[in-house]
Amino acid sequence: MNPREARDPTKPTRLAITMSIVYPGLGQFIQRRYLPGVLFMLAATSMLIPFIGSFVIIMINLYGQWLTPERFESAPSFKPMLVWLFLLIFFYAAAVMDASMAYHRQSREWSLKTHRLPPDLPHN
Repeated sequence: MNPREARDPTKPTRLAITMSIVYPGLGQFIQRRYLPGVLFMLAATSMLIPFIGSFVIIMINLYGQWLTPERFESAPSFKPMLVWLFLLIFFYAAAVMDASMAYHRQSREWSLKTHRLPPDLPHN
């Protein structure tokens, strides 16, 4: 195998971005950024639980109205579920963007270190 083709273990990988897509915070753990990883996981979980709870409540109400249509009062409100969903998507996107920006920063630092470029050169 050509030494240039060998995988450098210090080179950042895109796995962090992929894992952050799977669940917020996992990408930060792969990048060894534990505090942001814990914060993103806690934020996502604390919004996922009420979202699922409000979804279950709505489904139970709709099922009850389907079983006894003569008791039909009004449709359940979707507002609480949508608020939690919006917050969950916001933190989900923030975690993916954070992992992506950290990947690009780590790649730039690795490239400067590997190619021994002077730090004062502008890099895009």
